[in-house]
Amino acid sequence: MNQSSFWPELSDLALQWESSETVIRFRETITSPVRSSANFMWTDGLGQLKTMFSGEMRQPLKIAQWLPTLIGAMGAELPTEFKQDAEKIYVASTRTLAWVRAQLPGYPSIKAPQLSRGTHRTTNEFSWGVPWRQEEYARGMQNSPFSEQIPHALGVKNPAAFVEAVVALHSQLRVTEAWKQFELRQEELLDGDKKLLSESRRQIAIRLSPAELDALESKLALPRDAHRQRIVSEGIGMLTGPAHAFAGAFERVDRIVELACIDALSHLIFNGQPEPVALTKGLKFVPGPNVATIQFEADNFHHPGEIVQFDDPLFSGLALISSVQMVQSEGAGVRMTTTAWLLD
Repeated sequence: MNQSSFWPELSDLALQWESSETVIRFRETITSPVRSSANFMWTDGLGQLKTMFSGEMRQPLKIAQWLPTLIGAMGAELPTEFKQDAEKIYVASTRTLAWVRAQLPGYPSIKAPQLSRGTHRTTNEFSWGVPWRQEEYARGMQNSPFSEQIPHALGVKNPAAFVEAVVALHSQLRVTEAWKQFELRQEELLDGDKKLLSESRRQIAIRLSPAELDALESKLALPRDAHRQRIVSEGIGMLTGPAHAFAGAFERVDRIVELACIDALSHLIFNGQPEPVALTKGLKFVPGPNVATIQFEADNFHHPGEIVQFDDPLFSGLALISSVQMVQSEGAGVRMTTTAWLLD
């Protein structure tokens, strides 16, 4: 696999984002040193946020989505300007993502089980990803050009160039293998397959109804999110034939679109171009039904949400760090094993 086909277009879009005064101010805020007292206690809400939730802070484009949950775990309030900037950035990024999603074949009637009512991809509660919002379907984005109001609201220097960069990124995403496979799998669906998908969505919605979910986990955000993902995975696992293939294809294209429009873009805007990885051991491919991943060990510690560059005979290109695990074994001692999603 070579370097991501959409990376040049993504880099151009990041440059447009970086011209926004809101983004410049927000970047300075989240990268400023954490002030602490003599006993190393956090002195303000921002200090708590950056120290307690450093992983979440590596995704500034969607930090506003998590703030209600994160603030509940903190003992201090955040500055009003910070919350306003976070919200403005979140709205611009998610509306851009929504427009790209709307160009997917079948929108707004995509029958994927992941888009059932109440899943981790549609909930208004906590979710690690950016949910598909019901109100977005009524905007007719699939038939409309990308709105220049989005970069205007963000305050970028050249809104027309911002629009061109988004359109160029979308064009490159359309030729990724994930997008093409999703289009193919949708064309293969027959009436019987569509009925299977509809029934799967119905059963998932029942199992994820507010009453059912509250009975299992009434308050905690992370267990509720994990339960949603588990129910969806079980529902997809019961599908067969083209219906099952379609659900898997949707998972892959949804992941790559959000990864490009949110995760990778966030890294470029706030951290710059990816750094090369200094491997201490060879790469290992990890099979998975929805996304290609690799595991590796490196000299430097890498954080979830970070984009890194590989130059290895097994894989040369870019990957998003998804998890870091400490592994202890006899003889080898403690090792840090990092898992990363390969960018298409």
